[in-house]
Amino acid sequence: MEMTAVPGSKVKVILPDSSTVWLNSNAKIRYPRRFSPDSRTVEFTGEAFFQVKKNAKAPFIVDAEGLKIQVVGTEFNVYAQPESQIIETTLLSGSVALFGTKNDTQKPEIILSPNQQALYNKKNGHIDIQHVRAATYACWINGLFIFEKNTLEEIMISLERAFNVKIHIEHDALKDQRLTARFVHQETLDEILSVLQTSAHYKYKKVKGEIYISKK
Repeated sequence: MEMTAVPGSKVKVILPDSSTVWLNSNAKIRYPRRFSPDSRTVEFTGEAFFQVKKNAKAPFIVDAEGLKIQVVGTEFNVYAQPESQIIETTLLSGSVALFGTKNDTQKPEIILSPNQQALYNKKNGHIDIQHVRAATYACWINGLFIFEKNTLEEIMISLERAFNVKIHIEHDALKDQRLTARFVHQETLDEILSVLQTSAHYKYKKVKGEIYISKK
């Protein structure tokens, strides 16, 4: 079975074991009609939020562009675009074990705890771990945006994914500005950008469907 979220949409997928996957714009998942008794494996690209039904006898494995994410029952967000060198795994609850492409053992490179995020480099296999507010990486499934001291660059990445648009920040000094904001009323991209520019002191313009942010 294969499911794809068309550009600008979100798709809810119920897997054969009753686990739930929310696919963000352009994401794609492949899975069997029935899982085997001792393993539940899916192939995935793009961004998705997984709510995995617990089954200790059959670990749930996400094959995301070569990185294997193994869980029993948990909630986590994965960003694994084919064109990106980084695969981002953010854990909300439970635990996940990460296996790189060259790892053919039973021992994972890392086991994540809640509110940890793993950044896996597909080129060299290195994994960086950082502490984050994990809920902010999954609120997109409800059309919400909650930023707490996030950099402007992080915020724009989230908006790019949610609205399927390319956003360019033209000055490096703007990228590191940290902002706190909550958008919980299904605001449009223009509304969000207009509110944020008051605090971040930037201006923006649209050129051929892409957004360019620069200093005022």
